[in-house]
Amino acid sequence: MNTTVILTLAVGFALLAFLMLCLLMYSSLSRRAKLALVGLVTLSYFGAYQALSETQGWATAEELPPRFVLLAAVIEEPVKDKSKGEIFVWVQPILENKPAGEPRAYRFAYEKGLHSLFENAMKQARNGNSQMGTLRPRKGPKGSIFGKPGGNMADRIRISDLPAPQLPEK
Repeated sequence: MNTTVILTLAVGFALLAFLMLCLLMYSSLSRRAKLALVGLVTLSYFGAYQALSETQGWATAEELPPRFVLLAAVIEEPVKDKSKGEIFVWVQPILENKPAGEPRAYRFAYEKGLHSLFENAMKQARNGNSQMGTLRPRKGPKGSIFGKPGGNMADRIRISDLPAPQLPEK
């Protein structure tokens, strides 16, 4: 979203809050009900902000799709005493053996294994080999589907060359 849209939404929310304030000043509700309504409107601003952040293209920390096409990766290495480092990837999910849906940005904490994995994948992509990734589900003790907390993401992600499309016979 551009800044004009964000500014318009902010002014709209402020106008809504002003109208709510005017309504509460001249209503016959109890003070507790008025305070509860003011609190509810205030909390709705924070909820709307979180909802808007998902639409602005910001990277998410959610889990990658099970199969995806790797479009780009940016690696920010850790800087001593300043940042812990992050890895940003832009992927498009694969459904029914075709890229589907819109691309999405994902964010990971920096890991050396992920660094080398995505760096090698981007080298292959620059050489003209599109890259496809798969994500293995987390396995807990004795193969249960409940994941162990944390874990090494580099062990769960596999990246390979995207197969060439099969053309139908004439």
